[in-house]
This record gives sequence, structure tokens and C-alpha cells, in this order.
Amino acid sequence: MIAGEYGYYRLEDTWNRVFGLENMNSPELVWGVYSKTAIREQKFPFSDYYHYTSFQYFGADASSNNGMHLQPSLDPEGNPYTSRLGRPYAKFHEDDLRKKPYRYLGNKQSEGMFLVGEQINPNNPAQRSLGTEEYRDQLLVFVDQVARFSEYYNGNVPSLGDLRSSIVDGEENSGVRLIKRPRPFSAEKSIEWDSYPVIYRFAEVYYTLAECEFRAGNSDRAAELINEVRKRNFENGADPDPVNPANLDEYRMLDEWMIEFIGESRRRGDLIRWNKFVTEDWWDHEATNDPKYNLFPIPSSARAGNPLLEQNPDY
Repeated sequence: MIAGEYGYYRLEDTWNRVFGLENMNSPELVWGVYSKTAIREQKFPFSDYYHYTSFQYFGADASSNNGMHLQPSLDPEGNPYTSRLGRPYAKFHEDDLRKKPYRYLGNKQSEGMFLVGEQINPNNPAQRSLGTEEYRDQLLVFVDQVARFSEYYNGNVPSLGDLRSSIVDGEENSGVRLIKRPRPFSAEKSIEWDSYPVIYRFAEVYYTLAECEFRAGNSDRAAELINEVRKRNFENGADPDPVNPANLDEYRMLDEWMIEFIGESRRRGDLIRWNKFVTEDWWDHEATNDPKYNLFPIPSSARAGNPLLEQNPDY
């Protein structure tokens, strides 16, 4: 496929064109879906990833639930978590163009992939996202941490080290927010759903082949394939941390899958494929070492509708 045998696909020169507002013309888009239903489904990142007041940062009409963010890289005291897996934001090199704070540039163009730090509209500093809960009327500052910091600031716990960090302990400013498809200004509202939802893109062909080469013991070729994708994420293609046979192990392979395809609904499957999903720790997850969790239970409603279905083992 890379040689053009099955179609004239190729990698984009920049990371974001395949997600952009004209991605229906992208040579990297192998499978995209566009329909009225898909338009509704595309809205979930905007309704769940972003804060209630993120419309101020975007300079766009938006309604959000402040529901999701990336797994944190740092504990409440600011120390990096030591698990080999996870810490997604920290795994992006500081020179990675994707690590810039998101900014819509107009005319269907954007840069950066994250909402992080002070939430001041980069195009109009007068527009600011303010808190509505723990930090009411204060400028929101998204941090790469999750904890009830207000408990410490209010003197309810003696030290940051006493704060818990788990999926139930966040505040309204917790976590870095992901944005892979552009959010245009209100003035360009008519094009806000013009991009096709990306199901499969050509970069996945490179990474799949790289993993096959790595498993076959061909680390040189695996590194070459990954680096072909990575280099576009840096100014002038100068990657300061390329993959090479000396640093390519199963964890680096999983990190490369994670940062390239973050938010594209494949992480769980990648971890299962590498036998890491139930055997490794990350953030607030402790390894269960119970393989039953590699499969979901079959819902009772599905089994009621088909008596031939048998529940997965141990559920």
C-alpha cells in the first residue's frame, strides 16, 4: 500500500490537514465518514472535552460539559508519575508542533492540539474563559494534574502530598484538553462540521507495518517507518528525539502509538494487543492481572435478544 499498489495514498506534510476542514481532499484519509449522523457524533468532543466557558477561548459558539481531559502526567505535588505507561501530554517533545496551545488561524487553518495553561483567547485577549465552580470568576488555568487543589488552598489538608488524584477527584481546571479537529470562529460557523470523521488514515499503515517489523526483529526498518511519520511534527522536519534501534522497545512502541493516535479510540486495543491492559499500572489504575477484563461483558439486553449468545468468561 505504501508503494501505491492499492491506491495513491500518502502522508500529509503536516499533522493536522488530515483532520482539517478540507480533509475530504486529503491523500492521507483512507476512510472517512460524512453524514448528518456523523455531524452529530463529531460534536461530542466539543460538548465533553471543554469547559463551560471554553467558547470564550475559541471565539466560537459552543456548549460544553467540562467532562473529559487527558490522563495527568504529574501528581498533585508536580512530580511525574513513574509508571511506564500513560502520561500522554508529557510524552510529546517540547518542540513538537502539536504541543502548541490550540489556535484557530482563520481561513480553515489552525495550529496546536491542546487547551493548556491560561485560557486566554490567542486571537482576542479580551475574551477569557473564567471558572464557574471552584475557581468562580477567576481565569481558568488548565494543568496537567488532577486533584482537589482547592482543599489545599482553603487549608483543609496540610500539604499537596495529602491530596488524592483519581478519576473522581478532579476540579474544573483539571487536565489538559485535546482538540484534533479545528473549531472555527463564530464568523465561520457555516463550515464548523465540514471535516470528515477520520476512521482510518495512512499513518496507521506505517505504524502497523512498523510494529510488524519490530516484532520480526527488524528494529531499523521499524524506526525508519515511525520516523517518516514523526518528522512532520517538528519545524523543518528536525526531530530531536527520533526512534532508533537503541531506544525502540515495547514501551517506546506503545508511546508512539499513543501520541500519534491520541483521541482516535484505539488505546485500549493497543494495550490488549501488547498484553499490558491488565498487567500494568498507570495513574490511578492498578494492574488487575485478570484477563477477563480484556473483554467487555455482553449486556443482558443483547443476550435477551439472542439466546445463542454466551456471556464472556468470569462475568
